[in-house]
Amino acid sequence: MQRCILVLCLLVSPAAPALPPAFPGPTSDLVDLVRPITTEVRFADGAVQRNRGSGFVIGDRYYTAYHNLQALPGLIVEHRILLGGEIVEPLAVDVGHDLAVFVLPASLCAAWCNDLVPETADFRLDTVMWLESASSNPRWERARVRNVAFKGPPEATRQDVCDANLIIEIETPFIPGDSGGPVFDPDTGTVVGLIQGSFEDQEGHSTGYFKPVSCVHARLGARGRPVR
Repeated sequence: MQRCILVLCLLVSPAAPALPPAFPGPTSDLVDLVRPITTEVRFADGAVQRNRGSGFVIGDRYYTAYHNLQALPGLIVEHRILLGGEIVEPLAVDVGHDLAVFVLPASLCAAWCNDLVPETADFRLDTVMWLESASSNPRWERARVRNVAFKGPPEATRQDVCDANLIIEIETPFIPGDSGGPVFDPDTGTVVGLIQGSFEDQEGHSTGYFKPVSCVHARLGARGRPVR
């Protein structure tokens, strides 16, 4: 029986490492998509919780993993989510699929927004690439796809693959702090997934998993319609 450990996020602001030589696109264009997100929670007893995670910008939307926004149990007196130093609120979340989307405020959009659109095609890659931004030495990583898996109900009860909580498993685990960040097609630079965490089996072997962007789009909607 496999046990699943969800890797939470502690993000260090990304630097601008060089892309693998095989990639033809400009480095800055991809690095600029990756942006940190911080959650600050104050409790009645005076304790403070800070979560730092990652996310990415497509158009005027910021996408991240929902668990980056969560607070520990307790009597909460203040819960703030910060992007670029500004307090923001999610436009929509899907708790079951661990997804959240924000509309960027105009003050951030001037520097962060782009002309990209969400990928809607089914995921069909053998290898993916991501920026290991939480490392003390941020760098680009590649890994082979190991499995297309489902965390949801049995196949007989599925309405579609995204409703079944489709995830893509890769041979390499993601490090803490990567959750919410983008996964790229290593040949084109297209954003194809949203990092969610890592698995660890009984033998101690770890693998990473992410949500295909086509499912992020399907669950949150083109306009970020509220889904819970």
